[in-house]
Amino acid sequence: MVICVNIVNDIFLKISTSYKIIQNLLFQFYRPYIVPAKKHKVYLAIQYSDTKEWIVFHSDNYFSIFTSLLDVFLYIQDTIELMLEKYCMEYLLIHGSCLSIKDKALGFIGPTRSGKSTLNLAFILRYKARFISDDTIIIDEKNNLISFPQIIFLRALDILPSDINKYCILSGYSSLRKEYIYAISFPEVINKAKLVNIFCINHDKNISPFIRQLSRADAYEKLLLNLKFNSHVHKDITKIFSAINNILVYQVKNSDLSISIESVFNTLYSKGESVCHELN
Repeated sequence: MVICVNIVNDIFLKISTSYKIIQNLLFQFYRPYIVPAKKHKVYLAIQYSDTKEWIVFHSDNYFSIFTSLLDVFLYIQDTIELMLEKYCMEYLLIHGSCLSIKDKALGFIGPTRSGKSTLNLAFILRYKARFISDDTIIIDEKNNLISFPQIIFLRALDILPSDINKYCILSGYSSLRKEYIYAISFPEVINKAKLVNIFCINHDKNISPFIRQLSRADAYEKLLLNLKFNSHVHKDITKIFSAINNILVYQVKNSDLSISIESVFNTLYSKGESVCHELN
């Protein structure tokens, strides 16, 4: 069976496999993006060997071997990310996650392990927000957020509401990442939304928690530092200038991720044009 996945703007990934377990997982993770067969940019063929290993053959004439289904899907997701880098140069690509809540789209950026994906899921589960994307924020020339096929990989579920478990499709130890991973998928996504807020998340136990709106200069610096692919810097600079003219960017510093969830939510509905206050 061949499954065709629309990545972004008619850029297609084809995945071939005869194994029902792979087919079922592909439909669970990527259902909103699966389309009738089209001319593809990348082709993957997945097989199971006599040595009880999964072999993924790539259309660029190489293959990879995995011992778990979780690592197979980590590899598929990494392939999608590489396709974004190669074929989506017309978009602004930022390392972060984003969602839509009450007609406002917002993004989370910050260092690895700062809790961007966890914040994204917390808003979806607690406040009925709509998922747009994780790990990569795609912004077009009109400041629209664009969704793409993805799996949310988390290291822990402990601060999230218990109903997160019904969205957990796979879990286990990943040999690729050398840690225990939960693979999360949501059946409904928003394909496009207007971005109005970005929150830069940092944990720092040495200062009092705060949230404040950044100046244009500081916002530009934060977005530049969080570009997803360094090779895009020369093309993205003018797009960043355009983006910060219409997007409010906030710095959030705290020692507890649960504080960020409440403070970011409250900021969305504050009446002031500029926000600067203590969190505790």
